[in-house]
Amino acid sequence: MKIVYKTEISSAHRILNHKGKCKNLHGHNYFVIVEIESDEIDENGFIIDFLEIKKIINELDHKVILQKNDPLIEKLKDENLFIMEESPSCENISKIIAIKISQLLKNYNRIKVRVWESRRSYAEFELANRLNFN
Repeated sequence: MKIVYKTEISSAHRILNHKGKCKNLHGHNYFVIVEIESDEIDENGFIIDFLEIKKIINELDHKVILQKNDPLIEKLKDENLFIMEESPSCENISKIIAIKISQLLKNYNRIKVRVWESRRSYAEFELANRLNFN
């Protein structure tokens, strides 16, 4: 069985060590697609409640997403920040969403998160096969 959840969020970020303009704080309207495949459903007939996926993605909505060592954190400490261990690239944003979703599921065959940064480019992160037999 497979579910798909699609949404759009707006966030700002910067890539600290980028050689080009992405080192500057800038924003995106990210389009996020989550696909989850599982052979198990819960008592409600869900693989996962779509609301739970929405909550995870909304942690990034209308936030300034920065890496934990970014000096801007101190200057923007009163703003809506989302701090990441790694660089807030599209690749790492898709990874963190997938990992957070996986933490809510006991069993899944596949979790795939695709984050579109623009109409022309996206990053995709996939987790596969966590099966608990307890």
